Amino acid sequence: MQTKTRKPGLPKSVEKYIGHEWGDWAPGARIPIDTPLASCQRPYRARNVYRYITEVQGLDRHLFGYATAVRRRSDGQLALINGQHRINLVKIISPGTTEVPAQVIEVDDADFESYSSRLFQQSNGRVSKSLSNEELFKSSVLAQDPHALYVKSIIQQCGVSIGEVNVTPDNSPVVYAGFVKCLKLGEAETVRAVELLKQGFDTVADDPLHGLVFLFAQKGYQDLADPSTAVGRHFEQWLTQAVPMFHGINDLKFKKYRQGAWEKGIAYGLAQSFAKFQRNKGLAAPSVTPIKKIWRAGFEDDDSGVL
Repeated sequence: MQTKTRKPGLPKSVEKYIGHEWGDWAPGARIPIDTPLASCQRPYRARNVYRYITEVQGLDRHLFGYATAVRRRSDGQLALINGQHRINLVKIISPGTTEVPAQVIEVDDADFESYSSRLFQQSNGRVSKSLSNEELFKSSVLAQDPHALYVKSIIQQCGVSIGEVNVTPDNSPVVYAGFVKCLKLGEAETVRAVELLKQGFDTVADDPLHGLVFLFAQKGYQDLADPSTAVGRHFEQWLTQAVPMFHGINDLKFKKYRQGAWEKGIAYGLAQSFAKFQRNKGLAAPSVTPIKKIWRAGFEDDDSGVL
């Protein structure tokens, strides 16, 4: 058993297990414990490691298994693609350990980044969570997956970020699953919706974005997204100037219309509010009846007319 070493910042519930280790390492190849992480790696989540340590009450080397690393053929450079959390566990409990068992995969220079990312997607650490959609997206981008690169090109065009992809101080974060749903409704509609939300509120929120894109994609409402039409210009002025004077972007969630699919309720709320604004100014707006029927379909019969 190793001598305990004080590690600043460790919870006392974890610190008491420093030096509590047993069992044998798996046979075979080893890599240095400080092997650099591959660029596709997710952020380190210390709480997951701490929880595992307290459950196991130390380090059982039998359970470590093998980390996975890739080695570039030309210069022997190593990059860790699986085992980050387990290795950090070893660093905490067994500070004298300098290397760990690993499967080492030789990779040609041209495939080093993309192959590493593909392997990472298929790997899960013993003390780490499954990859989130945002983490999968990042690794797919690094692996040069065509769909991921397409999504990346759109978020770059829109000035938003997904997870760690396209992050800048000015870019609003969006959720991967919701943004992809928006793109399925329409690329141009998605780009226009982001543009309007950022113009009016200096940010983007997932639910209002999805509802706005859904509205733009419906027959009879496409002109709302078209600034070359009179109603499109009026809609832009309403959403980017009139609405922000009295409301924040979260008010566009229209929580009172959450029955059924929320994006449909938001689309209905937007259409209804814009129509009311236009009527008060003596101007035309698309009828709210079609989008109201779409929203209400599935949770109650609709026999009403125009609001």
